[in-house]
Amino acid sequence: ENDTKAVHYLELAAEKAARANANREVLDFMTEAIERGERLQPLPGGLRRARWLAMLGAARNALGQLDQGRAALEQALVHCGYPAPGSTAGLLAAMLRETALQTRHRLRGPPQLALSEDAQNRLELAAEIIERLFLVYFFANDAGRMLWSCLRSTNLSERAGRPTPTLVRSYTDMALALQAIPLQKQVKYYGDRAIAAAAEQNSLPETAWAGVGSSACIAATAEWAEIERRSTEAIEINRQLGDMRRWEEASANLALIRTIYGRFDEPEDSLYLPVLQAARKRHTRQTEGWGLTIWGINLQYLQRFDELEAIVKQLEPWYAHASDGMDDIARLEAVALMALSALRRTDEDGTRHWLDQGFALLAGLGRPSQYRNLPATYLLGEAAMEHSLAASHLDERETREQRVRQVIRAMRTFSGIFPIGRPRQQWLEGRLHHSRGRKAAAEKAWRACLKTATPLAMNYDRFLAAGGLAELCGKDSEDGRPWALLHAELSDQLRLPGSTFIPRGAD
Repeated sequence: ENDTKAVHYLELAAEKAARANANREVLDFMTEAIERGERLQPLPGGLRRARWLAMLGAARNALGQLDQGRAALEQALVHCGYPAPGSTAGLLAAMLRETALQTRHRLRGPPQLALSEDAQNRLELAAEIIERLFLVYFFANDAGRMLWSCLRSTNLSERAGRPTPTLVRSYTDMALALQAIPLQKQVKYYGDRAIAAAAEQNSLPETAWAGVGSSACIAATAEWAEIERRSTEAIEINRQLGDMRRWEEASANLALIRTIYGRFDEPEDSLYLPVLQAARKRHTRQTEGWGLTIWGINLQYLQRFDELEAIVKQLEPWYAHASDGMDDIARLEAVALMALSALRRTDEDGTRHWLDQGFALLAGLGRPSQYRNLPATYLLGEAAMEHSLAASHLDERETREQRVRQVIRAMRTFSGIFPIGRPRQQWLEGRLHHSRGRKAAAEKAWRACLKTATPLAMNYDRFLAAGGLAELCGKDSEDGRPWALLHAELSDQLRLPGSTFIPRGAD
């Protein structure tokens, strides 16, 4: 019943649990410590309470409770004396101020400040908390707060005047945020600084974090072999450290990237199935969704629809309860897969429902800020295309085509930021032309798809384009035979069925 001693030992227990990545224990210990700390007289100081809330928020984030984690972290910042901006106007002003400060740091170096021990501790803790918030904003697709948080944490970490793990993560976050503008030279600059700072500190967690973040950045420029190397190293480091949250992030990141460039793993050889198993063991709903959706995407591409139906049945209850901070990109992946499933079952009500859900999510995503938009948006486009082709009347088809055009516009915006999106955009454009009977325009779009995909080593897109051109020209004709041979070659290479999404023409 001694609250003073109880809070002290709860703090120690939570810190030890955090070092072991035992986040449920951290959550239990800190929840009780905060509750009992409110009864202490005098009340604990702001810095101590900020540390409590920071540990609580970090544990909630690691367990996928992103909304509750965000609330705790933002409250911790208030206790540090570094509150996050509230209004949109305040956020804009803060972004401009931090941009000016970072520019000054790059030109003149960060200022050398003489801080008291308390002020130094507040500054470093605030930088750490703000950096943790970056990932919350990242999954929320909140580009403005993403940019503010990485600028703010970088500026504070540099002002601290000594190398810290937060600085490594902040440089990584800067690279991730700047790719959405896009500023590729600056992306490379901060990515390189993150890797160099991690090496200088000889810190395995930060090396892994820099590896995952830089992999997500260079996905935009299709450096697949380097992504595999960095991601595999990060996966192994996090496995050794027992940091399951970071292990799940690194594994799911690489698993999704593989679907983009055209590697479709069997479950027993995959990364997505271990992610799903770990998430269910840890009762982490967010990463459970990653495992399910990436597995479903692989099965969709492989056309193993009977197996896919079993995944869809698991996605429906996941989606129904995916409310606490679930990132909308994973939800859009799930909705697109469920819409395609309803189409295969000729369930018109289900198709309309999931398409409505999907387009609401697409509108909410706004300007693309990460490579992960690509598979979700593309599959929604395929569902909308198939729904259009299934229309029984011309007027109805034209109405449904508006959604196909909406996806194509979204993919054009994405392609302007992330070059890996252009081949899939051109494929969908060709499908739309073909559905309208515009064969010359379809051929032009699919030739462009093939031309764009080849230097990017995106063999699934090449497979799609070759199949479309073979169908368009006639597989056995002189013009169509080379495309049919390429399609068959890529089919063997990718271990795909001989036909997938072969377009149907206008009726």
